[in-house]
Amino acid sequence: MMISMRSIRTRLLASSILWVVLALIITGFILFQLFKDHLERQLDAQLRLHLNELLSRIEISENDFSPAKTPLSDPRFRKPFSGMYWQINTENQEVFRSRSLWDVTLPVPKKIGLPEGVKYSKIVGPQGKVLQSAERIVFIPGNSTKIHLIVAADGSSVTKLSDDFAQILLISLLLLAAGLILSIIAQVTIGLRPLNHLREELSLVREGEKELLEGPFSSEIKPLVDELNALILRYNELITRARTHASNLSHGLKTPLTILQNEVHILDETLDVKHSEIVKSQLKQIERLINYHLTRANVVGNTNLTGQYIKPAQRIKALAEILGRVYEGTNITIEDGSEIDRSLKINPVDFDEILGNLMDNACKWAEFNVLVSLKTKNNNMVVSVEDDGPGLPIDQREAVFQRGLRLDENAPGSGLGLAIVRDIIETYEGHVTLTDSLSGGVRVELYFNNLIN
Repeated sequence: MMISMRSIRTRLLASSILWVVLALIITGFILFQLFKDHLERQLDAQLRLHLNELLSRIEISENDFSPAKTPLSDPRFRKPFSGMYWQINTENQEVFRSRSLWDVTLPVPKKIGLPEGVKYSKIVGPQGKVLQSAERIVFIPGNSTKIHLIVAADGSSVTKLSDDFAQILLISLLLLAAGLILSIIAQVTIGLRPLNHLREELSLVREGEKELLEGPFSSEIKPLVDELNALILRYNELITRARTHASNLSHGLKTPLTILQNEVHILDETLDVKHSEIVKSQLKQIERLINYHLTRANVVGNTNLTGQYIKPAQRIKALAEILGRVYEGTNITIEDGSEIDRSLKINPVDFDEILGNLMDNACKWAEFNVLVSLKTKNNNMVVSVEDDGPGLPIDQREAVFQRGLRLDENAPGSGLGLAIVRDIIETYEGHVTLTDSLSGGVRVELYFNNLIN
């Protein structure tokens, strides 16, 4: 599954967690090395003390020396292969060693060098174990004899302590990492919460439940909120201005149209029928255009009212009663079934405009029956209107959505009905389709997407 890096939340979490993990890894490595170095230095200091003790226990005569008859303080020097050992080598290849070495000799240089300070190194001891050693070369006072002293300890104790510390350190750092990651997630979530609130407020404005963005916003988000509110106010101002212009245009043209219609009547009286018909057709076309654009302006201007919920079944029944009185010979049937109590989020004026146009067209073309049905598909409401009229050829179905087009000039109307229906329903992100009805007429289906409750 791909994770989008365009997400601010994802980028913040990824970068923060990455830096935390890297910092903890580096910190863990440094702490482990410091602890291990401390153990090794501590062991070296212990070996130096034992080396000094061994040197102080040597008994020196005029021309010779002998190892200490009194054992060293650490009892491990007396237990075989205990892990603590001492050894003295002379230039004459004589070897004196602790009881703990038993019959094993520690590796030393064949030729003893010049005296120098304490030297620390790793050597191989009994049973092949690696030992940490402290060595020193000294002169016997009163003669030129040199002896080589070495004290060694098993370094596995340092390794074991280091491993135990590494395990404890790993568990501690993992717990710390988990705590830090959880705190980072909480911090990012809380930090981005104002953006979620802003999104919710924008959704309410888009759905018409609020006019502007409201609520307390942080100082970082407030300038953005102010700009968005200014944009919304500007948008509403432009919509209002457009509606006003459309209304003024409509009213401004009504007077010239009335005068022209009167002139047509005069032409009829003077029997200039040909010119009269031409003027009449042009006047009708002008009237259609005015009605169409005025209706569109009203629809766009009402989109801020889409927060209302209506009962489609109730409004369809009201429309059926009105049209039933106009078309007395037509039987209008409504099938609402289980959808009778469902609500639809739409402006009631727009819904009446849509269904009024469709039901009126169906009644005009029906022989006897008009069927209106409601159903839901995938959380979408579908309203269908069908008649038993002559039907509509497939090649003409798209044409009927063109404004002002009338397939039958003898039928009443302006030819704007289906064009207005499509414009309104597309404003609500829905769509309309035309198919054949089972009774041979036309079936119109309206799909209202994600607006039901």
